[in-house]
Parts: sequence; C-alpha cells; structure tokens
Amino acid sequence: MLRFLIVFVFSLSAIICYKTYIGDKIVRVKVGSVADYNGILSLESDDLLEIFSESRTGHVDVLIGARTMAECQNYFKSHDLTYEVITENVGDGVEKERRRLLLKTAVAQGEFSYDTYHRIKVIYERLDALVAKHTAITELINLGETHEKREIKAIRITSNISLAESAEKPMLWLDGGIHAREWVVPATMMYIIDSLLGEQDNEKDKSDEIQAILDKYQIVIAPCINPDGYEYSHEEERLWRKNRTPSGCKKNKLNWFGGCFTRMCYGIDLNRNWETLHFGTVGISPDPCSLIYPGKTPFDQKSTKVIEDYLKPLKEKLKLFVTYHSYSQLFLAPYGYTHDLPADHEHHTRVGKAVVEAIHQRHGVNYTSIRGAQLYPVSGDSFDWAYTVLNVTDSYCFELRPDGDSWKIGFELPEEEILPTAEENVDGLLALIANIKHEVEEDDGEDDNGEDDNGEDDNGEDDDGDNDDGEDEDGEDEDEGNDDGVMMAEMMMAIIMMAEMMMRGMMMARMVMKRIMMTRMILTGMLMTRKTMVKMMMIRIIRMMVKTTRMRDRILRIKSDQ
Repeated sequence: MLRFLIVFVFSLSAIICYKTYIGDKIVRVKVGSVADYNGILSLESDDLLEIFSESRTGHVDVLIGARTMAECQNYFKSHDLTYEVITENVGDGVEKERRRLLLKTAVAQGEFSYDTYHRIKVIYERLDALVAKHTAITELINLGETHEKREIKAIRITSNISLAESAEKPMLWLDGGIHAREWVVPATMMYIIDSLLGEQDNEKDKSDEIQAILDKYQIVIAPCINPDGYEYSHEEERLWRKNRTPSGCKKNKLNWFGGCFTRMCYGIDLNRNWETLHFGTVGISPDPCSLIYPGKTPFDQKSTKVIEDYLKPLKEKLKLFVTYHSYSQLFLAPYGYTHDLPADHEHHTRVGKAVVEAIHQRHGVNYTSIRGAQLYPVSGDSFDWAYTVLNVTDSYCFELRPDGDSWKIGFELPEEEILPTAEENVDGLLALIANIKHEVEEDDGEDDNGEDDNGEDDNGEDDDGDNDDGEDEDGEDEDEGNDDGVMMAEMMMAIIMMAEMMMRGMMMARMVMKRIMMTRMILTGMLMTRKTMVKMMMIRIIRMMVKTTRMRDRILRIKSDQ
C-alpha cells in the first residue's frame, strides 16, 4: 500500500508539472533559400512558432500552437511558402510516451536497460559500475560542472589503462546528448560503451576487432554533455532543446526599470556555441529565447568550455571527433557553416560511404552521407570546431533514427527502437574507425593486429568472464517488474486518467498564477519607483522652500539696512 501511494504521488506530481503540448501542431514548411529560413526565424522570434526540426532535405518542421496558427498560415501564404500540417496534436504522442515511462519498473543501481529511456542518475550510476568492474581498461573522468551544478561525466577506455603509456595513445572522442530532447542519443552512447567493454552478447562477434582498437587507441566517451537540459526535458518540457542557463531578455529588450520588457529567456543552443570561423553569423538567431540562440561568445557555456579545456591540450593525439544527434538518419561531414568543399572532401566521402553501408547491413536501415552545410549552413557547431580549430581530419556528426520523414515519431522514438538504433551504430562506429585517415595511413606500414589480437590478456577475461548483466536486464529484473505491473497496471492507468483531467485545470491555474506574479512584480517595481519619485519631489520642494525663505530673509535685511 505504501508503495502504491508513493507511485501515485510521484505520478501525479510528474503529470501536473509536465508541459502537455495539447493542441499544438507540427507543420512542415518547404524552404528553398536562406531568406526563407530567416523568415521562419523571424516568426520564432515573435513567439508565433518554435523550430521543431531542422531538416537537411528542403524543409523545416515547426511547432505551432492553436493561438498562433492562423497568423503563421497567413505568413506562409503571403511569402509563397508551401506547408502542410503533419501532426494534428503533438500532445497525444507526448502523453502516450509519458504514460509508458511512468509504468516502467526502475532498474537496480548500476544496471541499464535498452527498453526504456533513463534519467541522468541511472546513466551515471551505470558508468560508475562499469568503471568499478573493468578497472584494467576504464577510467572515469569528471569534465566539469554545468550551470545547475550537475557533473559532466565521461569514460576513458583503453587496454592497460594504468600504464603511463596508455595516455600517449592516439585518442578517439565521442559525445552525445548536446540537445536535451534527443533521448535516444545517450542510450546509444551507453550501448556503445557496453559493447566496447564486452557487456553486450549481441556484439561478442566483434570482440577481436574491439580488442585491437583498445590496444591501439584510447577512447573517451561523454554520453550526455547537457545533463541540465536532459533532466528538464524529463521533468518539465519533453521537447526542450537547449541547456538551462539564463540567456537574457526576449529580443534583448529591457523595460524602464532595468528588467526584461517581456520575459527572461533560458538556454543556449550548445551546438551553436563552439568557436568556428563564422561564429554567430548563419543558422542562428540573436534572440535569447530562440531554440538556436548561440550565446554571446564562443564557449561562454560550461558544457562546451569544459570540453574545449579537455581536448585542446590533447589535439595532437586526437584522431577522431564524433558527436551524436537525432534525428534524420544522416552522417554529416564538414563543413557545417559554408558550402565550400574542405580539403579532405574526398576522404570524407569515402568514409561516409563505408559508414552508411555498415549501418545498413545490420538492420537494413538507410542513412545518408552528406556535408553539414547542404541545404543551409550553420555556424558554431562542434564538428566544424574540431575540424578547423583542432585540425582533426576525421570530424563527423551522426543523426540517429528516425529518418527525416518520420514526423509522427521525431524525437519521441519508440522504446522498441532504442536497441536496434544502438546496434547499427556500433557497426557504423567500427567502420568509421577502420577508415579514418590515421588508420588508413598506418595500415600498410605497421603490424598492429597480429599477436596482440589473438592473445587473451586480462581484458579478455574481464570482458568474457562476468557477463551476466544481459540476462539480469532482460530477465529477472523485468519479470519482477512485470509481476508488480500486472497487479497495478489497471489501477495506475485509471489514476493517470483522473490525474490528467485534474492536470488541465491545474496547468491553466499555473499559467494564471505566473501572469499574476509577473504583473505583481511589475506593479511593485512601478510602486517603488513612484515612492522614490515622490521622495525626490518632496526633497526638491523643501529645498526650494528653504531657498525661498533665505532669499526672503536677505531681501528683508537689505530693506532694513536702507
């Protein structure tokens, strides 16, 4: 009974605080030029819509509320922009996903599953457990803290990690979770980590290939570099994109009293915050409330700055930089900020072909290899920074499932697709590593894959010995969860339905209270200002009266002297 009450209270509070998106629509707008795209940005700046997904295939998907739909339609028609409503009610998908997550049984501390989306606490506990288990080949790295004081954790994986020589190996860097709402990305990163450590039975056939990589390279993986935004997307707004740093006033406008004219904005688009040749010039918005606001200067955000501080001193060792995003099923190569071809364009094309072929062979899913700037350029992205500033030839970006036309799914990728998405990207990563410039150049001259690959050192025993987690994750834990779930499922669903009925009224009340509080703050500021003005006027009147009295006394003295 106590457990039931706890679950009920948690579910009710979670539902009430969560943005519902009820009545919001996703509209696909065809854009044929930078001017068309800038027009969409102007609508976003006027709070008429939000950019939902930036496509590389000739359109932009935008999120529009019922209140502003007519005005947006008039703009599209007057500017000859073709559009179509592709999702009638975004709230339906958000609501269904929320219900599924609330009914999922939590995993044990240090465990991880790929049939649901986990919070940052579970991700970090899994990293801790893996490092404790694989002491010979792993090391936990705390890159720094976010604005909200959350750690940004990474894991370093290489053979014989305790030896000083391991730090001198060439480095491969992988990061994910830079955009909060792309939940499948941290899950995929965790599966890649599991696979490199021999924790996934589905990847056992690649153990020799993985061992050769760990003997030759050190791999650093940061599964979620925007934990503030990631947690906010779980707790408040499912489709939140940015981090949670206060970014400034709406349209940078201040009121007469020094505060924001309309409202304070939160969040920086961390994938616009990297130092590139044309920072803050293309594919961005200067409005701090925009989903693609780049910040005031490169690396003025802790999440990006700590990575720069970590990688810049190691740039001579860095041979691969990969950042993972979703969605569109793309493999992106430099440049992202200009249509000009980079010097390594032919090499990038060969690598991209090998990667998408490897991904396709796993589950038959098609990814497309293109340059980041195709359709329209974007400045300040991370893989351009690694390519142009750190001089990393092999610097890329993955866009995971679903494809660009799966608008009914988008960022809310169904839980049953987490595992296949992760599996195909293990194959894609291995193909990528096999074709990077450093690997191709040294492949003919050095014999790195001989005796070491066949010898089963301490890493082999570690990887093959204690691998019972797969059964635990898919078997016992889930069975226990199902026993409880069967008993409580119908009751929970009824409670959730009742809570959702309460939610709409409470959400409206919450919005009204926010408006009241804002009005109260403004009126208080005005009242304080009026009091100050009255005091100043009284002081001036008194001073004038004193001056008048003194003047009158002087005149009387002069007259008496005469």
